[in-house]
Amino acid sequence: MKRYELMPNEDLIKELQRRDLYEQELSAGLTAVSELIANSIGVAGLHLNGDVATWEELQEGGRFEEWLIDFDHAISH
Repeated sequence: MKRYELMPNEDLIKELQRRDLYEQELSAGLTAVSELIANSIGVAGLHLNGDVATWEELQEGGRFEEWLIDFDHAISH
């Protein structure tokens, strides 16, 4: 049977602060990419043929959705 030990309060507080900061950074990153998508048409050079890969192609439901499916799922929560 696995035994669990409790963290001292100071360590627990530090861990919660670290996780809170990490969550804030993740949220800021998701917001930044969301704003980029909202203010542009897509990614130039991705297809390597001169065509712009539109965000609609790259997001959920698009023909290349695998590129951003995890991002789409993250912002939907």
